[in-house]
Amino acid sequence: MNEKDQIIQNLIKVAEEKKREISKIEKPTWKTNCSFKVDNNSNATFNLKVVSGVTQLSEMLGMLVRGHMGNLEAHKLLGLDVTEIQYNGFSYEDWVSDFISRKNILLVSQEKAKLTVIQNRLYALTSAEMKEKLELEAITKELEL
Repeated sequence: MNEKDQIIQNLIKVAEEKKREISKIEKPTWKTNCSFKVDNNSNATFNLKVVSGVTQLSEMLGMLVRGHMGNLEAHKLLGLDVTEIQYNGFSYEDWVSDFISRKNILLVSQEKAKLTVIQNRLYALTSAEMKEKLELEAITKELEL
């Protein structure tokens, strides 16, 4: 194996390791049922698990934050305990946690796609000998030998 192939193989391993690390983020422990209802007077419900953009996610979280700030003020004015505030049966903190989890998943998907492109570019640079070696390693791994 020449020096160039050695460098490429090391970079491919780095990319694979990063993919493994970020794949852990894709399986969060959700704290809510992820069915976010905009308000009690509306039938508009969004499933956090299928929101596909960070802008929409941010807008939805903004609605929650505005509602929460209003509820906190209203509870204070009425002398009520603020720890009892719930949104669709879950605490504000649980919702925020799930919004953050979904944002992380969206960003991880982008990062994973970027790493795949990098791996493909690296693979294209490898020598024929190195490609054969990598293919044999992949087959061995698939057969769990």
